Amino acid sequence: MGMQILQIKKYTSEPFYRTFSFGFKIVVGCGKMFVAKEDIIPANTVIRATVKGIGSYIGDGNASVSATYRIISADIAKAKLKVTAKVYQNGNPVKLEPEDIKLTFNNTQLVYGTDYIIEESSYANHTKKGKATVILRGTGANYGGQRKITYTISSKKLVWWKTMIS
Repeated sequence: MGMQILQIKKYTSEPFYRTFSFGFKIVVGCGKMFVAKEDIIPANTVIRATVKGIGSYIGDGNASVSATYRIISADIAKAKLKVTAKVYQNGNPVKLEPEDIKLTFNNTQLVYGTDYIIEESSYANHTKKGKATVILRGTGANYGGQRKITYTISSKKLVWWKTMIS
């Protein structure tokens, strides 16, 4: 993770199998090509892992479970984070703006909309003073994962003396 890929090997047309003694094997592929054990898969590649039963677990021969994964260079959960405190808005939702978040990975500042997004549906406790949370999700060719962040919603500053002096 976070390492530069120095060599990219071509995908093989032979399947990469890992067989386990308790009744299944895993096949890993990328598009119509299979991924070999030796392959270095570039970031932003989507691979599919399929688990098929063997031996006593073969069933009718067609049973399988598949999942797709996107290869990433870095997980935003491991990035450094600074979040600006926000001010209470009388019960209205207090949401973070991109300029409120400074997310850096290996001294490189991540860009909102390109490297990460704010998961709008994940806001919690953001209508009252105290601690609120939201989830950031890695996007683009290099970043993935997610990070639940906490930010502070503080009281408005009372400046009653300004009107009395004026």
